[in-house]
Amino acid sequence: MGRNYFSKEQIEELRKSKYVKKISEANVRFTDDFKNEFTGLLNTGASPIEALNKLGISPKILGPKRVGSLTTRMREQAMRPEGFSRKE
Repeated sequence: MGRNYFSKEQIEELRKSKYVKKISEANVRFTDDFKNEFTGLLNTGASPIEALNKLGISPKILGPKRVGSLTTRMREQAMRPEGFSRKE
């Protein structure tokens, strides 16, 4: 299965968000504010789709695979001692 690249239109749409730190055709990096708010919403019972919509990020643009991996990664990082900071 090939990689799911963002179109130019999708990149421009995501770039408008205050929560997008960096974006390329293949990847999107979110701000620490996004990570904190996203996990906070998940912890209060919101689904990943609901949380993304509330934060103004289109789950359709990300696609189900990215939404799933983002959710897993954010939950794991929230539990680490260093939190969302990049590991050294």
